[in-house]
Amino acid sequence: MIVKLPKGVFVDLYDATSVTVGNVLAVTNVAGADVQLFATAAEPVTGDDFFPCLFRHNTVNNELGDAGAWAICYAGGAVDAREVV
Repeated sequence: MIVKLPKGVFVDLYDATSVTVGNVLAVTNVAGADVQLFATAAEPVTGDDFFPCLFRHNTVNNELGDAGAWAICYAGGAVDAREVV
């Protein structure tokens, strides 16, 4: 599912995709601008540890049991977030 990332806004990927929290997500950068991914239950704050998804078609999977999945793109962008089954 394509999830739009408004410029500088944290987006809850589990909420946006209706995937059950804790299931594995494969997140692919589809817009080309740098995306930062976070595995926190609550909305992250700038400076928290993140997983980079830096270029178009780069895919990153989170881990089974993660308490959350958030994304931010400071330039605005989009990701394709899908449950790994």
